[in-house]
Amino acid sequence: MEVVSTSVGKFTVDLFNKLNETNKGKNIFFSPWSVSAALALTYLGAKGATATEMAAVLHFTQGAGAEASSSVARPSRGRPKRRKLDPENKQAADIHSGFKKLLSAINKPRSTYSLRSANRIYVEKTFLLVPTYIQLSKNYYKAEPQKINFKTAPEQSGKEINAWVEKQTEGKIKNLLGPRDVTNSTKLILINAIYFKAEWEVKFKAEDTELQPFRLSKNKTKPVKMMHMRKTFPVLIMETMNFKMIELPYVKRELSMFILLPDDIKDNTTGLEQVRKPAT
Repeated sequence: MEVVSTSVGKFTVDLFNKLNETNKGKNIFFSPWSVSAALALTYLGAKGATATEMAAVLHFTQGAGAEASSSVARPSRGRPKRRKLDPENKQAADIHSGFKKLLSAINKPRSTYSLRSANRIYVEKTFLLVPTYIQLSKNYYKAEPQKINFKTAPEQSGKEINAWVEKQTEGKIKNLLGPRDVTNSTKLILINAIYFKAEWEVKFKAEDTELQPFRLSKNKTKPVKMMHMRKTFPVLIMETMNFKMIELPYVKRELSMFILLPDDIKDNTTGLEQVRKPAT
């Protein structure tokens, strides 16, 4: 799983920088694991230049081509030809095996918290999928491709996809796709749903919440509801990287939330820019 951990870490930095470029002054909330896992599922069916480009972007091991040596789908023109896997392509197998192990670990039932990650591909029903891809997507990603009628029933297709996402997220995400997101020209939709719920090891008291100034820049603040607590938590002070970090553990300390606080803001930026420079 180390190769996957490394690739997801590098991809996280790249994706964050790109999202930050296009969302200046806005909050960003995303799951790099979800994006990596979903794209790895499509990488499984890529070949040639597409596979090479995807591997580079996702930071997969250099030279690791997709294990399924034919494209994911194509218009129906009779039965698709079966293609054999390349048994020598160990690097690609390591990538997908790594994702399989991580998905299994993530979705393992636990009594202390709930964490689930699920992938699904919806494909226009007139497209035939390569049998090898169907087999491998189920084996590595527990994601059997779903045939759906985008061409003549795009609205109903959107509702079906939204229902699946709502179920996977325990009702937290409703109507992921809007009425205009699915059209009769849609050929494929790639979905990853991730759900997490846990109790804090030390809970904040709701009555200790009060309005406090939140610094947006050196001279600009905004009143925000803040929770207060006086407890001892692990703290890391990174003087060379211009931030402090605190760990807030969940029950049984199997998982934690890490919060980074930039050092004193010295200009009109948020302070996060100074944290990001050494990190990238």
